[in-house]
Amino acid sequence: MAQYRLAQRYLLDEGYELEEVELPDLPEISYIWNNILLTELRLMQEEAMRSEGSEDFLSVLDAHLQIAEPLDHHGYATALGNRTYHLRRWMELLETYPVILTPMLLHGTFGPTEDAHGPSTVKEMFYENMYFVGPINYLGLPSVAVPVGTTKGHPIGVQLISSRYREDLALDAAEAIERSAGLILKELWDRMG
Repeated sequence: MAQYRLAQRYLLDEGYELEEVELPDLPEISYIWNNILLTELRLMQEEAMRSEGSEDFLSVLDAHLQIAEPLDHHGYATALGNRTYHLRRWMELLETYPVILTPMLLHGTFGPTEDAHGPSTVKEMFYENMYFVGPINYLGLPSVAVPVGTTKGHPIGVQLISSRYREDLALDAAEAIERSAGLILKELWDRMG
């Protein structure tokens, strides 16, 4: 969370006003998004994934499928319909707060194959650690991820969310953070070289 606080400071230094707010419906949105995503995967991609995936990949796929609740036609239609309700609540929030800053990850970046250890690991890494990412995809809101620094050689970033058709606001805030944080990509690239 230190990087998140650093991003806040960078935005304050750039003239942004910050206020802590409660984000609407995140646990419910996260649950619905996961179920929609994995229902679609089961129907449209699972067969191809199974035929091409490595052992580790299939382990992670199975873990995701165990966590999600498969939706029938009624459940799927209801989940999509609920998106309008949740999106309306977020659009109302974004009228007052045009850009929302969240962490990208709550517990830091994970390394290769760390997610190949069963459903509990997948749940922790994807659904708890990436708590703020999936719901924004479900809502169809524009967001941008911007690195703020590194921890143990891995980039750590924040997510900036804006209202529909206002990508410019999220991108402007990301640019403001990047001006202060510098180009983390160059630092990572230099380490590899």
